Amino acid sequence: MGGDFESFKAALNRSILGVTFRKFKRKKSQFYQHRAHNSAITQKVCDWLYEYLLANKDLRVGKNLRDFKVKTSLTIRWNETGKILNVSAVDVSVYLEVGRLIVDELDSSGKSEKVKIDLFYSDIDLSSQNIRSTLPSIVNSMGEKNFEYSEHDILAEGKEIAKLWNVKLVPTVILNDEKKLENPDEKTLRREIEGMFAPEIASTNPRFEFASAARASVGLLASILKP
Repeated sequence: MGGDFESFKAALNRSILGVTFRKFKRKKSQFYQHRAHNSAITQKVCDWLYEYLLANKDLRVGKNLRDFKVKTSLTIRWNETGKILNVSAVDVSVYLEVGRLIVDELDSSGKSEKVKIDLFYSDIDLSSQNIRSTLPSIVNSMGEKNFEYSEHDILAEGKEIAKLWNVKLVPTVILNDEKKLENPDEKTLRREIEGMFAPEIASTNPRFEFASAARASVGLLASILKP
């Protein structure tokens, strides 16, 4: 929330009164009789916390905290019908805002909808047999329609294709005719295949803007923390 009083009050009201309403609304008239009390105690808690922060000599904020961000957590205790009895475990964090990143648009591009997988294997190689069961399992878990999957026995019909791709070790997996993986484990296979679906991100007009009060705020913090 913002550090100005109105933002602080609105957020604290939503936190305390909102939680109270959701928790006890089924009590109906028994709960609604506490409305004035709950509103009053919430306002008093808000006033006390804000005034205490304003009075802190290290913050030196004068009449407001608008150059800061404030986050509050607390615990509420009620009676059985929803009357607020007390607030405890209060933790109010005050942050310095340095700036913000603004991007007009983020768009994805550059990846095909289907991934082409070519597995080069040998019937006499144990690792090849393991990967021949692992790869289809990965493909099935990610949806067969998303793949073009082919297997090539380098001691039979796949021999010439293997030469074309300069495959000298089995098992070898080639993804999208570009990435060659020699004897990969299941974790590597899954990571690399998932990476083939990850699009590139193109940004439009990204810029970082420093907060107007950043320089003064950083100077304030430095003066407080200096030895």
